Amino acid sequence: MNKKFFILTVFFVCVQLLRSQELTVISFLEKTNELTASTHLRNDNNDVPCALVKVQLPINGAQFEPSVIGHVDYKVNEYWVYLPNGAKHLKIKH
Repeated sequence: MNKKFFILTVFFVCVQLLRSQELTVISFLEKTNELTASTHLRNDNNDVPCALVKVQLPINGAQFEPSVIGHVDYKVNEYWVYLPNGAKHLKIKH
């Protein structure tokens, strides 16, 4: 009985440790009055303006995929990611 309890406890602790590695979207806003995208314009390969997505993440070295246009700019606790028209999702790796 003690062995089963110990194994179950270790299993649940491991599951909780793995869950703590997930990122969660707290909020997602479209800011129509934000002028950063027009002053820091970036175009895709078809010369169409890209969307600027600002990701607030307090860690350095995150990677973004797929369909990211150009390099990702890192400001203090904020990544500027440019996505082409029609992009459906953004994956963040760290």
